[in-house]
Amino acid sequence: MSKTKGMDIIMKIKSIELLKIIKKLVSVKQKYILYAFNYTISMVCDTIAIVFFSKILSSALFEKNLSFEKVLVLVIILSIILIISNFSKEYYKNKGNAAIASIKSYYSIKLHDKITSMPYKYVENSDFLDKHQNIFSVVDSYGSGIDGFCQNLFDLSANMIICFIFIFLLVRIHVFCVFLMVFSLILCFFISKKMLHIKTEKNNEIGISKRRQSYFFRISHEARNGKEIRIFNIRKILINDYTKEIKRYINSLRSFYKTELFEKFLENIFNYIGIIGVLYFLLVGIQEKTFQVSDIIMYLQVLFFINDKFNEFATNIITILNESVYINLLFEFLSETDNKTSSQFTECLHCDSIISVKDLFFSYPCTKVEIIKDVNFTIEKEDKVAIVGANGAGKSSIIKLLTGIYDDYKGEIIVNGKDIRRYSQEDKQNIYSVVLQNICIYPFTLKENVAESSDKIDMEKLNHAIILSGLQDKVSNLENGVNTYLKKVFHHDAVELSGGEEQKLALAKVIYKNSPILIFDEPTSKMDVKAEENFYTNILKLFNDKTIILVTHRLSSIKYCNKILFLNDGTVAEYGTFDDLMEKKGLFYEMYNKQKNLYS
Repeated sequence: MSKTKGMDIIMKIKSIELLKIIKKLVSVKQKYILYAFNYTISMVCDTIAIVFFSKILSSALFEKNLSFEKVLVLVIILSIILIISNFSKEYYKNKGNAAIASIKSYYSIKLHDKITSMPYKYVENSDFLDKHQNIFSVVDSYGSGIDGFCQNLFDLSANMIICFIFIFLLVRIHVFCVFLMVFSLILCFFISKKMLHIKTEKNNEIGISKRRQSYFFRISHEARNGKEIRIFNIRKILINDYTKEIKRYINSLRSFYKTELFEKFLENIFNYIGIIGVLYFLLVGIQEKTFQVSDIIMYLQVLFFINDKFNEFATNIITILNESVYINLLFEFLSETDNKTSSQFTECLHCDSIISVKDLFFSYPCTKVEIIKDVNFTIEKEDKVAIVGANGAGKSSIIKLLTGIYDDYKGEIIVNGKDIRRYSQEDKQNIYSVVLQNICIYPFTLKENVAESSDKIDMEKLNHAIILSGLQDKVSNLENGVNTYLKKVFHHDAVELSGGEEQKLALAKVIYKNSPILIFDEPTSKMDVKAEENFYTNILKLFNDKTIILVTHRLSSIKYCNKILFLNDGTVAEYGTFDDLMEKKGLFYEMYNKQKNLYS
């Protein structure tokens, strides 16, 4: 968001839009309105009782126009009102905060669900990550976003009513006095509103910087990065970049505080103009003996109360306007849908092949360099296809496209007679089972990791998958069996799996899922020759009736495949059986012989 846009956006948010935001938020927890109303009543009673308390006491002390009995009765009544209103205020404030927490939780779940269902291209986009920082703060931050909006909404009505009551009381002093007070307070409000766009911009800069700091902090402390950091002395680079980001954060913070200081300076000037004006009329009233001492004490208290409450009221409004911008961004983000129409997709109603790729071109987001260029190939049912090639040839990119991770490409990818882009995320997950080089183990139970679900787990299928994958011995030695937690992130008694056990777990996932198409991306990169051979033997035995795509840099693995897709610089250089490619004596032939000589 640019500096010039911040205020413009805020000014566009009319009362009707604010009402829409309130309606959406309150609909999650309708009792919030009841809590807010009761809190307002309690706060108004509390404040007014305090003012009249001082009036009664000062009247008794200075004017002595009230008997001791009357003072005592009035004090007892006001004390009871204060006790009840204070308790009621705190009670409904706590209830309101609990309601706000429910609202935040609801939208936090929706946000997480939305983000995890979005195309992968957004995860790799820095602009999206910065946008996500602002949106996420709406549901995750204390004192801002939904939290700040609702809390200030909570206080707004109470402060407004109190201000009106106190302004009405000030009319007794002098009408011009009220005008001066109100005018100075309104000036303060507009100063705050005028400075808001600058503060909004600085807050955005601070948020982006904090995200980047968090990234450097995270990669510096994660165990998986520890070896590389120490072996290759990456520490200096990380610290230098982290230091730069810290400095950028400090500069943004200083700029924000300077803006806030200047704002407070102007506010104080105009605030005290109003206060001095009221004090002048009070002094005139003392000289002319139109006011008693108790009146003066009460009006002074009212004066400082109205100053505080109006400032709170102005802060409430400005915060609500400010946070409504980000809440609107959240609502817009949650309502975003895929704009593609069916005309963009191709259907192949009578396809013999399980996968058909035609005239495929692809560039990663925010780049113009084509990673994949005019790729064409077909994969038949139950084919075992090896995708090979040098580093950077496009092997991983092909896999990302086949599985629908990226959909911004030219050409066609037809899977089971249907354009891959027409499948839902759930459908794509059912079609493919993918085993990546770096297997992700989550801090769930072992059975949840295998089934990739926390409910409706088929225990018969699960046990079958554990046996076939070779995990049975490991599970039988665990005290809680398949209910054992993995990763010591949340559970101190969790189990950490070895590299070989992680591979078996990945295999168990594939067996349990039972998808028609299996993709293995460098699954044996960390295995020795014997372990690799056992792995592929098991794969062929278990999944002989499946279509298998194997991405590998070890050409020795291709003996398990009936077709070879050789990529070179993003294009299909050669495609066919092992014998066909060796007979051509092309690029594959050269690479195979080089590796063969190297390993021998």
